[in-house]
Amino acid sequence: MIEKKLNSNFLIIKTGSIDTNNAETMLKKLSSNKTNFPIISIISLKPIISIEQIESAIHHSLKAFENNSNTAKSIQLEMLLFLSAQKQLNKALELMQLNGKDEVALIGFGKNKKQVLNEIKSLEKSINFTQKNGLIEKNLKKNFNQLKKLFNISDTEIKILSEKNKFDGLQKIVLEKIALTKIGE
Repeated sequence: MIEKKLNSNFLIIKTGSIDTNNAETMLKKLSSNKTNFPIISIISLKPIISIEQIESAIHHSLKAFENNSNTAKSIQLEMLLFLSAQKQLNKALELMQLNGKDEVALIGFGKNKKQVLNEIKSLEKSINFTQKNGLIEKNLKKNFNQLKKLFNISDTEIKILSEKNKFDGLQKIVLEKIALTKIGE
């Protein structure tokens, strides 16, 4: 489990696997929660490269709602746009679609840490969640080439922006693409 304090809010991330038969229904229910706190979501780990990507998507989603520039009707769906660096919701949903026994992240974000943890625990029970730590880092290493393709990133771009290693370069580019998601709409 990952716990971070972002400004006056708490971010809780749990990674693991689920049976997606229950998750699709739960995801629709969670997405109907417009802007109420805490924000709780289930995301596929397929397009996730780092915790910073999730933090950035939350930040940009909250700003979009604050500025009335949101594309989606809920913060959870707006997060999917930013996480996948897509401008169209149907493309984001396709990329983030849950299949079979998927590896996922449960995300909770809100001012009251205890309430966020309780909401995540409730969600875990309802979707038959099995916690597995370290999946975000493993996903990046295991799916590096698929992530490059998914985000349309070349080896040259990665080399130019890599300070430490190729993973660092990929992360920088994806974070930049997330920040640029709303530009040009």
